[in-house]
Amino acid sequence: MAALPVLLVMGVSGSGKWVPEGRGAGGDREGAEAKPGSAESAGGDRRPRGIPLRFAINRGRLLASELGWKFYDADDYHPEENRVKMGKGIPLNDQDRIPWLCNLHDILLRDVTSGQHVVLACSALKKAYRDILIRGEDGAPPKCDEPGKEGKPAEVQLLVVI
Repeated sequence: MAALPVLLVMGVSGSGKWVPEGRGAGGDREGAEAKPGSAESAGGDRRPRGIPLRFAINRGRLLASELGWKFYDADDYHPEENRVKMGKGIPLNDQDRIPWLCNLHDILLRDVTSGQHVVLACSALKKAYRDILIRGEDGAPPKCDEPGKEGKPAEVQLLVVI
């Protein structure tokens, strides 16, 4: 039986910038941080911006409601340390995000393996972040894997909705 897909409704938070893969002028770096003193950090970023995360959340909720699927707002699953940083206006780095994304992977995997359809609103801007949502950290088996099951790590099938 094929795994059920998870619809990922993506948006950008506050000052986040994102260009969908394959768009933008040559050399755009998806989810890349602006270097201090660069044109990007000085407000000279001319890349198109993604939809604000609050609209992605509303769109995701509506979509899940219409389809009769379960809805998750990924921000509800940040650990307390991340919430404190964000509350102080400190941007999260990859080390902050990886455990959060791994936890989301485990939640999504649990739901889809039990037959639950899911819509997730998340600012998984980098391809590496979406890869973690699909496979867990570095393709490792999820924390909630079943004992005695060997072989390829379980994956979540993500369908991105922009």
